[in-house]
Amino acid sequence: MARIQDKERCILVIKMYNGNYLAESNNIGHEIINLFRADNGKHYIYALPAGYLGKERDGKVTDILLVQNIGNNTLKVLACINNISSDQHIAQWKGRSIEELQKYVCNHAITQKIIYNGKTIGEIFNSNMYNGQIDNHSIFYTFEVESDQYRKPIRPIYLAKEENGLSNTKFHQTAYYSPSANREDFDVIYRIIKDDSLWEKSDTASKVTSDIYTTRRTFLSICRKEYDELAYSNMLAYYLGNNQELLQKFVNIVLELPLKGPFQIRREYKNIDILIENVESSIIIENKIKSDINGKSEDQKHTQLDRYVSTLNSPLDDKSKLPYRELENIYGFVLHPNYTNIDIERHRKDNPKQMNRYYSTGKENIITYGRLLNFFENNKVEDQYYDDFLRALSIHAKENDTLIEDIMLERFIAMTN
Repeated sequence: MARIQDKERCILVIKMYNGNYLAESNNIGHEIINLFRADNGKHYIYALPAGYLGKERDGKVTDILLVQNIGNNTLKVLACINNISSDQHIAQWKGRSIEELQKYVCNHAITQKIIYNGKTIGEIFNSNMYNGQIDNHSIFYTFEVESDQYRKPIRPIYLAKEENGLSNTKFHQTAYYSPSANREDFDVIYRIIKDDSLWEKSDTASKVTSDIYTTRRTFLSICRKEYDELAYSNMLAYYLGNNQELLQKFVNIVLELPLKGPFQIRREYKNIDILIENVESSIIIENKIKSDINGKSEDQKHTQLDRYVSTLNSPLDDKSKLPYRELENIYGFVLHPNYTNIDIERHRKDNPKQMNRYYSTGKENIITYGRLLNFFENNKVEDQYYDDFLRALSIHAKENDTLIEDIMLERFIAMTN
């Protein structure tokens, strides 16, 4: 293979697990094959919906970076594929119609015997649905590459404005980088690709076997409520509200507040996610799984947290019987997944008067799901649903949001066994 000159390079960045397609029925995202070797030892890389690129990209992609969005405009790098030759771009148009291109790629899959754990690529995806109909028009891969072109990172690599200077991480599914079109971004990505110290020395991707994945299904995943803040807030209120001893430990250990019960818990009082009260104090807990502190007022000076404090610091509300609280007896906390970051200091800087009052304890007012999981694991209670509750918490206790990947892996392994 002739060496590709740097000035001729075109890097394709593929963002895995995007779009509503993955939420329809029990669809398996075609890009899941990007993470495995086929039974013949090669890698087959899926790029876009339907598999093909724009005609102007035919045969021009020389390198691929597989990434996953992990929130906060940050991409985690999953793998890279180097030095792709033109003839390894299988789904090229070359004057074909869509139907002819689909037929060509399907015939290629047959002749090359592309199978995963004995299942053909067609068998794996033939139950996928699109708009309520069987999806019969998919091309299941775009590139065919050898094992010695495929590498996984030795340690985590991230692409973000702050860390690696990438100008945009919000593209939907693919982005292209070349020296002529976007030189600065190209240099950032190509520098990572060229650095051998970042990558495994050989292909460590697995072939598909039945024992490479253990299901993490919970009752929330069955209901597709894994990101539902209300569901998690309800579970927390249930386990804490029905066990005064556990709630006392939670206030003292997790919140680090020297308060004594008895306590009561309110859910969704005037939009406060969880409100914990004793005779003297009120504790606000805002649960933020897929959102930030929001709800600014028209004058841009107050957030939802400020409004909650004002609510508790107002005269007695006869309907709610909520007692008036002095500001020093109102405590506020934000609960969020380990893979996201709530920038409290930004809000404090924007609204120093309000935020400094709100965070009157002078303590760390962030609770991560990892901290929550650790507490409930160390203080187990007898309940038939408790283990499921812990598994649900563990989804958001990871440093990266791998939930969609876990679901795709589970479906993929089930289909190939």
